[in-house]
Amino acid sequence: MRPDALALALLLLLASAAAAQPAGNPAPAAPAPAAPEIPASPWAVGNHISLTVTEPGASATYTFENAANGDFRVDETSEARGVRGAGSILMIAGRGMAVRGLSLTEGAEVDAVDRPVLSLQLLKALLEKALPAGPPAVRGTVPVEVREALEPLAFETPTTQGEFRPPWRAQGTVRREAEERLAFDLTFRAPRPAGASPRRPGNPPGNPEVEYRLKGVWLLSALPPSLPDDLPLAGWALYQVGPIRHTIGNSEIFGYGAERLTADYLTVGAFRQAVAAPPS
Repeated sequence: MRPDALALALLLLLASAAAAQPAGNPAPAAPAPAAPEIPASPWAVGNHISLTVTEPGASATYTFENAANGDFRVDETSEARGVRGAGSILMIAGRGMAVRGLSLTEGAEVDAVDRPVLSLQLLKALLEKALPAGPPAVRGTVPVEVREALEPLAFETPTTQGEFRPPWRAQGTVRREAEERLAFDLTFRAPRPAGASPRRPGNPPGNPEVEYRLKGVWLLSALPPSLPDDLPLAGWALYQVGPIRHTIGNSEIFGYGAERLTADYLTVGAFRQAVAAPPS
């Protein structure tokens, strides 16, 4: 049993739009869908974030390096029921996904990046609720106590979305360790998502709630990370992320997912140029 497949019942919330697609090189990239106008969060500017999400029986640690141009890298380690795994993901130009060390589910390959990103969105949503003024408001150790009886906690990526139903709550602390560095330790509880298997980690029989502990470090470095064009990609599996379609009977199903590339791109720069090419 793969640990990345077990890693965290957050995926039980998701309605994935990824669809199976024959392997090969995709058609030229279609324009990415326009993102809705959302007010910038003061918690969205961290460029080095380490996040460990723990639930009963499973845990995963995600280390994010967020470049100024929107590229990012996630290094992941996970353990569930005594099985360990590790791997890395690069997201390039919003359309290119490079994966190393992770086993991806056919037809749902984009879940590999959705899983850590949704975990990070959960953290940011809780920090925004608890400390809406953002990192500058943290002096010393600040207690966190957030309770919501009416509104769900919702989040999404371009490929999936989900929510925690109310009543949900979070408590813990955020502590300033240095001018650019904060440490957080939060426990989040919410009603068990509809359809969640009681056999999964985090969902023991008879427990009406799920519980996650989110612990780690938020850092805004004056020298942000980058994924340079000369970074080699030997040993990475390459995917193009975007609109895809497949046929079931006489129907064409449109969605948004990741398609494996058969062409070899030896560097990040070559990969960036390929996935960012406009339609012909």
